[in-house]
Amino acid sequence: MTNLCVVMGEVTSEPELRSSEEKKEPHSVVFNLSLSIQQTTFGWIKVLCYPGTAELAAREVHKGMKVLAVGYLIRGSLQVKDNTWWSEVILVPDTLEVIK
Repeated sequence: MTNLCVVMGEVTSEPELRSSEEKKEPHSVVFNLSLSIQQTTFGWIKVLCYPGTAELAAREVHKGMKVLAVGYLIRGSLQVKDNTWWSEVILVPDTLEVIK
């Protein structure tokens, strides 16, 4: 692992399940997590869960919940309407925990 990231925040989008055709369990789950300092939200980060954490995210994580994610950051690309590309930072958690 080249980096370590620990983030706790509120889930700002309902998790999106992505399944393979062969298996019924989720292959990956994607959701956004808000980033705040001293109760001031300043942005969000995309969280991409793969098998292991995807099952937990699919079952337990919903919009509005607080989540603790421990993992690593990767860079992704996003194509926007005018065919330009933007880079985005994505958190891939090894550990995911719902805070109650």
